[in-house]
Amino acid sequence: MSFMACFTLLVATILASMHSYRTAEADLTRDLDQALMLTMEMKTADYIMPDTVRTYRSFIKTPLLRQSATLSYCLPDEKRSTLCSRKVLLRHGEIRYYLRGYANCSMATVLGLSDQRLPMMLSLLTVLSFLLACSPLTRKRKDINLFIAKPQPLASPICVTPQSKANCADVQSIGGLDYLADSHDFYFYGKEVHFTPMQRQLMELFYQSNSHTLTKQEICDTLWPRKVDPSETLYTLIKRLKQTLTDNGCQLQITSDRGRAYRLGVRN
Repeated sequence: MSFMACFTLLVATILASMHSYRTAEADLTRDLDQALMLTMEMKTADYIMPDTVRTYRSFIKTPLLRQSATLSYCLPDEKRSTLCSRKVLLRHGEIRYYLRGYANCSMATVLGLSDQRLPMMLSLLTVLSFLLACSPLTRKRKDINLFIAKPQPLASPICVTPQSKANCADVQSIGGLDYLADSHDFYFYGKEVHFTPMQRQLMELFYQSNSHTLTKQEICDTLWPRKVDPSETLYTLIKRLKQTLTDNGCQLQITSDRGRAYRLGVRN
């Protein structure tokens, strides 16, 4: 997971949260408008009294708004700068004045009333994606992908036949699997065998050993010198190396001496 994907999820989280906030704000405004219309239908006096405010609050459906909402006069050209209802025109003889309902609540209250389930899920995915992008395992996988390059043609002839082997130096063969020390490549009867970097290092250790036998301690000290107990890692490496040899048709096998040593030999 790349950092660009984390940034995309972060932007999606912010947009989803803003949309939920605006939706809740619009719902609260409609609630204030409806409560004001119902209050005006029951209003008998031409001015606001405490009973008018109590009546107005009783018509509000949102419980949190009932505790703080109020009525107030406003100017004809007053614009909405806070959460409030639309203006209602009142007349007293020749006098005209406007009335409006106000929520008197903070942005945090509106945010708490909004549906933030989708933004919460997106924010959780953002955090998990960021942790995954920063994890050592992901960086190690990227380093391995950069390390493994496409095989380049060799300037010298490849030793794949008995006749050509005589013309090549530093070539070792076990069970038909040739190892070219100069290029660190392996060929099985003319076909290159591709190992992972760790598998290749282990195969080179087997070929460099006169008896093709390595102790567990020798392998661990060479491949994982700083690891306290790489036994499980070694077991996994041996298992996958065996599978790679089998998949490429190599007649080789790796045998274990009670987990204390490993030997590379020809399959019976």
